[in-house]
Amino acid sequence: MRRPFAIPAAAFAVLEGLILYTAAAYAADKAAPDISTPKSAFDAFAGRAEDMIRIAKELQSLFKPRDTSVYASVITPAFADFLKKREERQAAMRGSDREGALAFDKEEVLEEDLVAVCATQKNSGTEVEIDPQSGARKEKVTEEVRRHRIIYRKSGGGWRIERWLKECRQCKGSALCPECGGEGKIKPRDCRRCKGTGKSDDGSACPLCEGTGKTQPSECFMCKKSGGKCVYCKGEGWSRQDRFEGSDMFMTPSWKVEAFSDLGTPENAAKTYFSLRDQNEVSQMEAVSKVVGIIKEMIETLFAAETAESFNKATAKSAEKFLADKASFKREFGAAENVEGVTVVTVTEKSKDRKGKERAMTRILKLVQADGKWLVDDRGNQCWSCGGSGLCPQCGGSCKTQDGKECYSCKETKGKCPQCKGGKIAWETSLGK
Repeated sequence: MRRPFAIPAAAFAVLEGLILYTAAAYAADKAAPDISTPKSAFDAFAGRAEDMIRIAKELQSLFKPRDTSVYASVITPAFADFLKKREERQAAMRGSDREGALAFDKEEVLEEDLVAVCATQKNSGTEVEIDPQSGARKEKVTEEVRRHRIIYRKSGGGWRIERWLKECRQCKGSALCPECGGEGKIKPRDCRRCKGTGKSDDGSACPLCEGTGKTQPSECFMCKKSGGKCVYCKGEGWSRQDRFEGSDMFMTPSWKVEAFSDLGTPENAAKTYFSLRDQNEVSQMEAVSKVVGIIKEMIETLFAAETAESFNKATAKSAEKFLADKASFKREFGAAENVEGVTVVTVTEKSKDRKGKERAMTRILKLVQADGKWLVDDRGNQCWSCGGSGLCPQCGGSCKTQDGKECYSCKETKGKCPQCKGGKIAWETSLGK
């Protein structure tokens, strides 16, 4: 894959690694699959089935640039260290899901040329719990078994997948609301305040549950409109895995950007930063295009023609939408300014939504000079809490409420916005994101 100018090599290891791994896994089973019987067709499919879901998830993750690698040449070591630690923390909190292989269970003959293959899949994962007091991490291994129902139809001398159904994860295939079991009423649970004890810390009756330790039965708002049916699978108990309508993950358009690299001024350093951002997006498109070709070939080999049509339409639609968004996109760079003692460059990105209404997003870069170069030391946006005024949004900076009492919101910041501490900008490092 061609490497655009100025992108650090580490950024491409992720993309190229995905392509090579996927291509190698696919090449290992590249020989024409045996689809002469439903069972042999299932065996050919089982090795690739979860690959398609996994690849789709990995494609989505590609659109979240790995900051410390993509922007390594234009950010300070301190900011790079902050971003790396944040990535590690987020990865730890997400845990790890491991999807097992599909295991054949049985066949059900539905019609002369229509067979349902039932299969199961054992999945495991790791949930990470963080103690709010000590911050200690505790890992918990979870396991689940999910059912698959794959409908095969004989056509063209072989058996191909007409529908691929997967048990709804929320209702476990029951088709009923997972919150109330379809009864429309949420059963009593342990009180969240007293944890089911019925008592407060001082030994008196808990005021929330009145000493019962349980909540009162209440109307289930989740399934109010669905009449007790699961809203996730729309009361079917299963979810289709072979349709791609509404997906934006298969974008493969050709899109070119101009490379820019100059750290001599704050404004040019900001332009270099966004040039890296655009080039990284182009590299993502190249990676996606290669992987999409592999998925398409697999679908055309093992699935019915309708599935391939669905995939092709989704690909074309997402590409069209992407190019339309880029056609209306404009980026405007402001001049470097001194705000609260630091050098910042404000960048405004403008585009149009699907209704043609213009929308704008403001991004702010904090820059510092080191060894004759300007580097990005933080990223931010206008503080959403105070709207960029720097004043407490509750009292307007007066430190008093309407009835003359001390404003509790800015008690510690003395009239300044408690979110940005009066700096007017919400910086990533201060928010800890």
